[in-house]
Amino acid sequence: MINFYGDIQKQSLTEEESLKLSRSISATGNALYAAKDIKDIEIDLSNFRKSGNGTLNTLYSQFNEVSHMMINRAEQFLLSTEESLFLEDLGKLMLDNQKNYDKMLEMVYDHSNRKHLEEEEIATVLNVNRELYSSCKSIILVLKDQKLNPEQAVQFESLPPFR
Repeated sequence: MINFYGDIQKQSLTEEESLKLSRSISATGNALYAAKDIKDIEIDLSNFRKSGNGTLNTLYSQFNEVSHMMINRAEQFLLSTEESLFLEDLGKLMLDNQKNYDKMLEMVYDHSNRKHLEEEEIATVLNVNRELYSSCKSIILVLKDQKLNPEQAVQFESLPPFR
């Protein structure tokens, strides 16, 4: 991909074509990051689902619910044609991703305080939460590159989760 990008950049491109190419490369990179994050936690999620520990089962269900909700909202966003709402909707999606991350942290700390999780389980759950957050954020960045115009993209990156 990098070689392909470099070869295209050597071509005579208009400013608009160059911008579209850069945004496409950025979106592709973020999609790869999202996939890698999920791949990295796939075994942990499977272990949570199969665990005899009810707390891990509950956390798995929460992770599953969050990921399905984010995927559904991202799909709706991609299918939307209401350009006037793109920035607002994507900002809400980013804020909800942060809220979901924080909510899961609270759940983990609550269960750890009540001794429902061992130290190693806590570390694994915290890692899964961080990777899921990162994957969702990468997907949101793909949506930014694909749906927002350059001015909206700049506004989006000045929203609180980016500061």
